[in-house]
Amino acid sequence: QLIIHDQVDFNLALDHAASEEELATKIATEAHTPFDLAKDALFRATLVQCTNNESVLLMNMHHIISDGVSVQILIKELATLYTRRAYQLPLRLPELKVQYVDYAHWQRNWLQGEVLQQQIAFWKKELSGAPLLLPLPLDMPRPAVQRFVGSLIDVPIERSLAQQLKQASKKHGVTLFMSLLAAYQVLLAKYSRHHDICVGIPLAGRGIKETE
Repeated sequence: QLIIHDQVDFNLALDHAASEEELATKIATEAHTPFDLAKDALFRATLVQCTNNESVLLMNMHHIISDGVSVQILIKELATLYTRRAYQLPLRLPELKVQYVDYAHWQRNWLQGEVLQQQIAFWKKELSGAPLLLPLPLDMPRPAVQRFVGSLIDVPIERSLAQQLKQASKKHGVTLFMSLLAAYQVLLAKYSRHHDICVGIPLAGRGIKETE
């Protein structure tokens, strides 16, 4: 059941930290404090005073009400309001032309019946016979139960190569992301010796800018 409140009671919590270690502990504690979907506002904020001239704003929101796109907009608008307040300018932001709830209502009404069945049938056909596991040569045995334990390795790319990738993508009428994804799939095919490769990617899926 979808419940949308006309307004939410929000209070900015105030706290202080005497050291970087104490601040790190407060950040970790806040990040690991769950939300109660039945009664919480799904958005919390705490202003932590570190020194007389420095404070840290902790913002925590449930993924059910935000994603990478909307969070970037939130941070940008917050920075705009902060700057305007610092220079004693009116606190104004442009009105939204489309509320996301309007888009969600349209999408829910559209994605049902024959349209929904067509979408399901298409993906069932596309993913029919897809491999459940990619046999990559690993240096450790694959655990019986997926543990989601891994590492992140940053690989810098030379500016000249990055520019060539952008130019090649533009030439073929695709985005840089599409080019890199294709290269990644070729790499997986090489090491797995399989040509039927399924890669899951998180996408915002927004078709128009107003729904960001």
